[in-house]
Amino acid sequence: ASQTITTGLASTAASIASESSRASTAEAAVSRAVALETSRAGAAEGSLATSGAAATAATMVSINALNFSLSTSLTRETSRAVVAEASVANLVSLEVSRATVAEVSLSNLLSNAAFSPTQVPGLATWITASVGVVLSGSSVTSVLDQSGNGRTWSAGSAPTYVANGIGGLPTIQFSGSVPTSLSVSYNFQPPLSVFYIFRQMGPLNRRVLTGIRP
Repeated sequence: ASQTITTGLASTAASIASESSRASTAEAAVSRAVALETSRAGAAEGSLATSGAAATAATMVSINALNFSLSTSLTRETSRAVVAEASVANLVSLEVSRATVAEVSLSNLLSNAAFSPTQVPGLATWITASVGVVLSGSSVTSVLDQSGNGRTWSAGSAPTYVANGIGGLPTIQFSGSVPTSLSVSYNFQPPLSVFYIFRQMGPLNRRVLTGIRP
C-alpha cells in the first residue's frame, strides 16, 4: 500500500511538472507573440515616420523648386528691366550726343568768320540777308547766290530789307497782306535737303517755303 501511494504521488508530481512545463511553454509562446506584435507595431510606426519624412522632404523639395523658379523668374525680369533701362539710357545719351554735335557744328559754323558756303560739298544754292542783297530803296529786287554756282534769286512782289531784324541781324521781311516772294530757276534733283531760318510774325497759315519743282 505504501508503494502504491508513493507511485501515485510520483505520478501526480510528474503530471504537475508536465502541466507546469506546458504552462511555461504557453507563456513563452504568448511572450513571443506579444514581442512579435510589438516589433511589427514598431516597424509600422517606423514606416509611417519614414513615409511622413519622405513626404515632408518631397514637399520641401517642391517648395524649394517653386521658390527657385520664382527667384529665377524675378531675376530674369529684373535683368530685362535693367537691359531696357540701359537701352533707353544709351538711346537718350546717343540723341543728346547727336544734338550736342549738331549744336557744336552750328556754333562753329556761325562763329567761324573764315567760313564760306563754297566749303559745303554738294551745295546747290545759298542766300543770306547779310550779303549779296540787291535793293531798290528798302525793297529787295534780287539776292545773289553765295554757293559759287551763280544762281541768283529774283523777287516777285518785292520783300523788304530790314537791317536790324531777327537777332539784330539783317533780315528779308515778307508780307502776308501783299504776297511777296523770292525764287530761283534751277532744276533741283532729289534727294535734297532745304535749310532756312525764319520767324513767323503773322497767321500760322502763311507759308515760308511754297515748293521745290525739278
